[in-house]
This record gives sequence, C-alpha cells and structure tokens, in this order.
Amino acid sequence: MSSRNEGSLEGPALLQGRVICGRCGSPMHVRYGRPQGHTARPRYVCQDQADARRAACQSVPATDVDAASVHLLLDLLTPEAVEMTLAIQSELDRLTAQGEHHHQLRITRARYESDTARRRFMLVDPANRLVAAGLEAEWNARLSELTAAEAELARFRDGSQEKLSIDMRRRILELTRDLPQLWADPAVIDRERKEILALVINDVTLTSSDTEITAQVRLRGGACRTQRLKIFRRGRDRRRFRGVSAVSSRS
Repeated sequence: MSSRNEGSLEGPALLQGRVICGRCGSPMHVRYGRPQGHTARPRYVCQDQADARRAACQSVPATDVDAASVHLLLDLLTPEAVEMTLAIQSELDRLTAQGEHHHQLRITRARYESDTARRRFMLVDPANRLVAAGLEAEWNARLSELTAAEAELARFRDGSQEKLSIDMRRRILELTRDLPQLWADPAVIDRERKEILALVINDVTLTSSDTEITAQVRLRGGACRTQRLKIFRRGRDRRRFRGVSAVSSRS
C-alpha cells in the first residue's frame, strides 16, 4: 500500500485510528484524494484492507469531521468547565480521604484486638487445653478480621483515582486558557494536535446519509456526544459537498 493512500502520524487527519464505521462496526482508515493546491484531501473510509477492490462501506470527508471534533474539544476544555471539573475532583478527593481514614481505623482496631487475643493465648496455662483452644480460636478469628480489613483497604485504593496535586491543577488551568491559541499556532504539528484530541476523545463512530453525517463521539470516561454535520451539495457533481456542524447533543 502506498504512502499516498495510508495516513501517517504526521498527516492532517486528526482522528486517525479513532474512527469507527457506524454501519458495520469496523475501523475506518485514512485515504487521501486528489490534492487541491498543495494539500491532499483526507477521508475516513471503511474498506477491507485485504481487498481494496471491494466497494467502500462508507467514505466521509475527514476535514469536516475533524473540525466538528475540534470545536467540541474547545467547548469542553474552557477554563470555566475545567475549574468546575477540578472542583468536583476536589470533593471526590475529600470523600476518598474520608473513606481511607475509615478503613485505617478498622485496621487499627482489628490489629489491637488481634494483639490482645494473642497475648491472652500466650499467657494461658498449656495444661488447660479447653481454655487454650478457645483463646487460640479467638486469636485466629481476630487475625482473619485484620486480614479482611487490610484487603478492603487495598481494594479501596485500587478503585480510587490518583489525587491531583496543586501544581498539576495550576498547569491544567494554564493549558485550557492557552488552548485556542496553542491549537491555532502554526508551530504546532498535526501529531501534537492528535495527542491533545486523544486526551479527551476515545473514539468517533460515523454514519453518513445523503443529507448528513452523524458522529457519535465517545469521550474519555465514557460520556458521549452526538454531532450532526449537514451536507450541502454544490453544482451538478453530487460527489462534492461541504459539511457544516448543525447539532451537538449529549447522550
């Protein structure tokens, strides 16, 4: 396959590797059409890579889909939205700290009861087998409770997100304030723009019709957004159209 047809990490298709066909569920690949000026126009194409002679399931202009995704990115990463997200994260961090403190108290109490039961067992007269057996059973029970409490803390920590430091929060806010200028900076290469998009967008499922393209955008964390790009035909050549984002909704 020639490099002309396959997208590269440096190519202009910003969602490369993150586009899914809404008709058959297969990954959509990047293809470049005839260059206009000095730039080849990329498209997201659903086609069997092993048999390029087969007709494409669907083919969608990458420029319009990318533009709508960038618009969504900038809408989501406004300083106000990020500040709200960080405030929510701070509350989650507080609740996480409370939860960990609760588990630590359970471990401290279980360890104290286990140590007490051990001392009782060690002080009993071995000749008094009945009492010794009862104290040993109690010690084993307290040890089991301690082990269970420690395991619960480990599970709690595994399910908790890492806390954001004050410096990390400051850097995140600075990035969101500078993001529109950073995105428009000609010194920023396409690969870097793809990396920024990948921080927010997990994948995009595309379904095209004669009148519009529907983009189901799945964000990091599982939230979804629906974007609809209206198709406007130009002239008699029905293969040429221009997409404009018309609707963006939560789902």
